[in-house]
Amino acid sequence: MPQARTRQYQTLVGQSVSQTTVSRAVRQVTEALNSILLQYVIWPKDVQDRNKIKRQFYKFGIPGVLGCIDGTHIAILRPVEHEERFFNRKGYHSLNVMIICDAELNILYVDASSPGSAHDSSVWQSSPIWNHMRELCNAGEHVFLLGDSGYPLRTNMMTPILNTVEGTPEHHFYQLHVTARNTVERCIGVLKARFRCLLAARALHYDPITAGKIVNACCVLHNIANKNRLPVPHLTPEEAFAERQRQHQIEREISVASAQGLELEPNHRVNPDLHRGRLLQRALVERLWRDHTNN
Repeated sequence: MPQARTRQYQTLVGQSVSQTTVSRAVRQVTEALNSILLQYVIWPKDVQDRNKIKRQFYKFGIPGVLGCIDGTHIAILRPVEHEERFFNRKGYHSLNVMIICDAELNILYVDASSPGSAHDSSVWQSSPIWNHMRELCNAGEHVFLLGDSGYPLRTNMMTPILNTVEGTPEHHFYQLHVTARNTVERCIGVLKARFRCLLAARALHYDPITAGKIVNACCVLHNIANKNRLPVPHLTPEEAFAERQRQHQIEREISVASAQGLELEPNHRVNPDLHRGRLLQRALVERLWRDHTNN
């Protein structure tokens, strides 16, 4: 179902029925899958579920990880309204979809409502999960997400330390962080391999709201496929290359600046949330180095 997203593909699969019938069926199934979204894309709401996910992530050597987060662009046709909001820096219209996954590549949370011009950091900070994670940290629970350098360092978001020197505690932290955070890149890769309509080289021929619902539907089916351990198809080398070229690792310096470099108060003092994030990161770096040197 979710691969039938362009009119060309719908015409191909609908040779025995009208394209209008196929399109109507796609919309109906998409709506049905969205109605059960929260039954299959499940954020851990109680401490037992969160501890289970943290134990799964501990195989990467970092305690306290509740998930890995990233944004990925899903190409859409030029919208009729506010098209400039959806035009990303790579030169095409898209949704910037935020995905959080666990260590088993299950999607814990998806937000497919943001336009392609939005930064990953702004999508995250406008999400209800951002405030929820902040409340957990303020309540004393040791829990955070792993994000790349496009996200703001906070007590609920650990980002990598860049430009580290090999053999140092910071470099050890960087290596563990990159290895664990690769989970979300793999998750997104599997999602798009299963549902090639989400590849950036293709475009969903629907308005942004409907396109977002199609993304949600694919995430539901992805989690069902994971639960049942279904095989994962592979992208061709050409598809994988095109996806890398059209994805959001563009002008990363701008994203980093927006996330971390402009966090001064009007009196030029460091943002207190950033300061607390740095303190937690430093404590984590020291703990991981002690564990490493004692083994």
